Amino acid sequence: MSLAKEPEQVMRQRDGSVLGKKTILKSDHFPGCQNKRLSPHIEGAPNYRQADSLRVHGVAIPTIDGIRNVLDHIGCLDGKKTQVLWINLREEPNSLPPPHMT
Repeated sequence: MSLAKEPEQVMRQRDGSVLGKKTILKSDHFPGCQNKRLSPHIEGAPNYRQADSLRVHGVAIPTIDGIRNVLDHIGCLDGKKTQVLWINLREEPNSLPPPHMT
């Protein structure tokens, strides 16, 4: 089996309960996922940006540490109580219960 055909062959023969036929598992973070023109660069929070003169921020697929780093960057982790509305527009189900954020 040639290397070029191998991934297609694997996908066709896959028959798992999580990954079925013709499905793939893709990493959220990969080389090139960070837009180098955006500043500041926040570790674990690719493509972090803030709307000019607004308290609206955006980020692409942050890690748990990335979420903490964004919250720290905007002044939410310095010991004071702060309200943040975080909206996630991903299709996949996800959960960050309190133990992950303490």
